[in-house]
Amino acid sequence: MDLDVGKWLRIHASRIKIIVVMNKDELLDQFSGSLAAASGEAYTLGFGDPIALSADTGLGMIELHATLRPILEDYVLHVLKKDLQDSGSLGDEENDSKLPLQLAIVGRPNEGKSTLLNATLLENRVLVEPEADLTRDSIRVQF
Repeated sequence: MDLDVGKWLRIHASRIKIIVVMNKDELLDQFSGSLAAASGEAYTLGFGDPIALSADTGLGMIELHATLRPILEDYVLHVLKKDLQDSGSLGDEENDSKLPLQLAIVGRPNEGKSTLLNATLLENRVLVEPEADLTRDSIRVQF
C-alpha cells in the first residue's frame, strides 16, 4: 500500500515536497531486523533519503528540522517577494496570514504520528497512549 500511495503522490501531487520520516526509530530493530532494512524499504518509495527519528526521545529531530528549514525559508522568501511586488509594502495584517506551512503527518496505525505532532508543536496537543486507534479524526493545528 505504501508503494501505491507513493505512486499516487508522484502523479497527483508532483508540486508537493514529500519527506519520508521513519518514526519510532528506537523500535525499528525489533520489527525489521535493522534500521538499514527499514530505511531501504522507505527508500523504495522514491522520495529520497528517509529521516529516521524518535519523536518520543527526540532522536533525529535535528535532522528533520534541518530538512524542513530550507523549505520553509524558500517558501517565506517567495511569499514575501510576491507580496512586495503586489503591494509595495509589508504593512498589511493580511500579509501575516499568507505565510502558512501546511504539513501533513500520515502513516500506519500506532506509528507515532500524534507523538511526532506533539514534539513538533513542543506541547501535548494530541493524546498519546500505547494502544492503537486512539486518534481517529484528523487534527488541524496552527503553529
